[in-house]
Amino acid sequence: RMMQKLSGVNNNQILKQDLKNKTDIEKYLNKVIELSMDDKNKITDILSFPFYEKKELKKILKSRKQIYLGDIIINLNKILNQNKKNNFNYTFDKIWVHGFVHLFGYRHRLNKDFVEMQKIENKIVNLIN
Repeated sequence: RMMQKLSGVNNNQILKQDLKNKTDIEKYLNKVIELSMDDKNKITDILSFPFYEKKELKKILKSRKQIYLGDIIINLNKILNQNKKNNFNYTFDKIWVHGFVHLFGYRHRLNKDFVEMQKIENKIVNLIN
């Protein structure tokens, strides 16, 4: 649910506009914190801010090999707290890969989208571990 808010055009446009106008960094960070809160007022483990929409990105990737995809912010403290049961490196990889897939325009609004994202994430995590 929270990632739906972050992946939406309106939020990205607001954040991009603030950065383009070089507004106060505190204002930007406050927006990041606000967007990171889920409906239960819990902080998330990762935030992804894709620079392009999925369709636009596909067109650009046909002509350019290197592009700016967007930003990922990882809450390391949350990962460390989650890590009591799991291997830190594996947990960290799963989380950053999830954010990375969001930068390519994937979302998980519907269950079928979640399943598709999970397949992509698992392929990437298996390649790097």
